[in-house]
Amino acid sequence: MAVSIGGTTISKALLVNDATPAGAPTSTPEPSPATPVTEMFADLVANGSNLVRIFRFDNLEKKWDFFDPRPEFAQANSLTTARSGDIVWLNMASPHEFQGQPLTPGWNLVALT
Repeated sequence: MAVSIGGTTISKALLVNDATPAGAPTSTPEPSPATPVTEMFADLVANGSNLVRIFRFDNLEKKWDFFDPRPEFAQANSLTTARSGDIVWLNMASPHEFQGQPLTPGWNLVALT
């Protein structure tokens, strides 16, 4: 490699290798198994009309999926499974605890465990 500044050139040899640094992951971890939404959120669904809706953005596919627990939305729901690590928006009608964290009425941003 050479750099020239104001008529002065400085050269330095560089050695580039493709070795993986110590401690670096050597493979992509397997994603957690998918769980049916009705199972993962069973406690919220069973709590009457407290769960209004769930939204999740899939960053790979660049699209939104949703789940609405009302029977008339059963055929329209596009969010059918969820995984640990997913980030979802939960719309709640009243306070509730989910996965150890308090949910408030309105929209709650939750990282699933």
